[in-house]
Amino acid sequence: TVRLVDSDDAGKLWDRAPVFLKQTKTRDTFVDEIRKLRAPLGTVMTREWVNVSRFTYSENSTMPPPGMYATVDFDIKAGDGRVAREKLSFRQEPDGWLPLGYVASELLTQRAPRQTAR
Repeated sequence: TVRLVDSDDAGKLWDRAPVFLKQTKTRDTFVDEIRKLRAPLGTVMTREWVNVSRFTYSENSTMPPPGMYATVDFDIKAGDGRVAREKLSFRQEPDGWLPLGYVASELLTQRAPRQTAR
């Protein structure tokens, strides 16, 4: 999934997205939103998985609809040295986990460089 974002091919994510998402925005809007978030990061030099969260929206939820959801967080280092956090979100459907979206934001603090023992 993240490879589709990297290769500017978010339309394929839209094609697999749940019906409710397609009722809230157009394919072009979905693709443009992801492109605007991802493009400023440039080339990804490293990507490290940092967290997976799974949660359930109850039957009382209207938006998003009730169901099981998950987010996967990655820390990336861009070619220019900036560090950012990417978040991909999914909804569990009968045919598997379907993509909902992508968010990227530059981190205000970078991880401290690893120290080597002397």
